[in-house]
Amino acid sequence: MAVAYVRYTTATGVITNHGTSISTEVAESKVKAHQSVYYPMPSEGKVTGETHWMNAGVLAERVPVVASWDKVAITADEVDEAVLATLPNPCTVYVDGDPVVVTDGTFEFSAIDPGVYKISIEEPGYLSTEWLITAEVV
Repeated sequence: MAVAYVRYTTATGVITNHGTSISTEVAESKVKAHQSVYYPMPSEGKVTGETHWMNAGVLAERVPVVASWDKVAITADEVDEAVLATLPNPCTVYVDGDPVVVTDGTFEFSAIDPGVYKISIEEPGYLSTEWLITAEVV
């Protein structure tokens, strides 16, 4: 009988892989070979790293990020800003892939160059979320 399993990083709870194996022993050996932790996966429902994480060694569903912006367009003058509030605290916000650590649950974004900026959050326990902010010359 096939055994479903996940591999995850203990420090973050992030699921790095999932799969099936012919036995528990084979699944455990596959996981140990990758220096990660084995967790037997329930047979019902689909479990992936995008939808689930390991919370203190227990499989859990990621929840939506409830943060919201006060506006999605700003003037490209490095003064006007858009504010993203009610973020997980602490968390890392990415601006076009560059990380910014947020420690108070609020992220303020301004830009000097016009363009469309991709702001995202990928935090254990939360569904990955992405927003676009437009900086315009007025």
